[in-house]
This record gives sequence, structure tokens and C-alpha cells, in this order.
Amino acid sequence: MSIGLAQAISGKMPIETRALFRTIGILGFSAVTLSAAVIAYFNGLFSNDGIIDVMGQIELLTTSVMPYLISAVIAAITASSINTIIPFFKILSVQAQVHNRLELLAKGDLCSKIPAGRGQAAKVAHTLNDAVDHLASRVSQLKAINHKQWDLAETIRMSAKKGDFTIVLQAVDQMEENWKRASKIEDQLST
Repeated sequence: MSIGLAQAISGKMPIETRALFRTIGILGFSAVTLSAAVIAYFNGLFSNDGIIDVMGQIELLTTSVMPYLISAVIAAITASSINTIIPFFKILSVQAQVHNRLELLAKGDLCSKIPAGRGQAAKVAHTLNDAVDHLASRVSQLKAINHKQWDLAETIRMSAKKGDFTIVLQAVDQMEENWKRASKIEDQLST
């Protein structure tokens, strides 16, 4: 038994994934049941010896093959339906990755990335990764400014103790410049 199917049966998979497995199972079971019923019906139809006398050999051959052709059509329709459902597993995988990434982001992790796939999933992954990178860049800039502010505060404290107020005023001017830079960064972030 595959890991995915075992997880779906045990209930450890998201409800959407279990629903997809359930749909595939119903399609497969229906196809097998319907094919068996068609074959049983036609076999029961031919069990009467009198029908062979009525039909010609070509008609008998065509009628004998008919249930298997119908079963093949049922199998083809089922396979096509299942092939239509399979891409949704990838969508659910991307959805789970985005959800996990957003949870990490909510916890303050600005470093991890979502692996990019193909198509629309890649666009979603790239957009989210770019947004987080942009946010991480702004946060890094604010952290650097904060560190400078602490250094300047220490310079002010030491210079004030020494009575060197020219250095104090220069440090205050630098702090004001840092606050302006921080303000520009904050303007780029919508809160």
C-alpha cells in the first residue's frame, strides 16, 4: 500500500486529499462494477443455445465482443476522469507548502523559501518568496538602524559624562538622520 493511501486511510492527510482519494476509489469501483455487470448481462444473454441458431457467425462475434468494448469505453472514461483529478494533488501540495511557509513567517522566520514548481504554482511560490525577501530586507535595514541608534546613545552617554557636548550634538544629529531613514522604510510597509 502506498504511503499516501495509508495516510489517507488513517486520517492523517488533509480532508481535501482524502476527498480526492475517495473520488478516485469510487470511480475505479464503479468502473469495475459496471464492466462486470455488462459482461455478466451479455454472457447471460448468450447462455441460451437458441440464440446461436438465430444469429449469424459475424453477428455472434460482434455481439460477443460488445461487452468487452463497452468495458473498454468505461475504463477509458474512468482513466480520463482520474487523469483529470491527479493534478489537484500538486495543487494541494503547493497549498500545504504555502500554508507552512506562512506559519513560519508568522513565527518570525524570514529566511526559509518555498521550492518553486512549474506553472501557476511557481508563480505563487515566487511571489510569496519575493514578498518575504522584501520584508526581510526592510526588517534588516530597521535592525541596522536600531543598532546604530544604540551605539549613538552610548556615545551620547559617554560624551555627556565627559562634558563634550559637541559630540553629543553630532550624535543627536546622526540619530535624527537614522530616524528619517527608519521613517522612509516604515512608509514602504503597510500596517
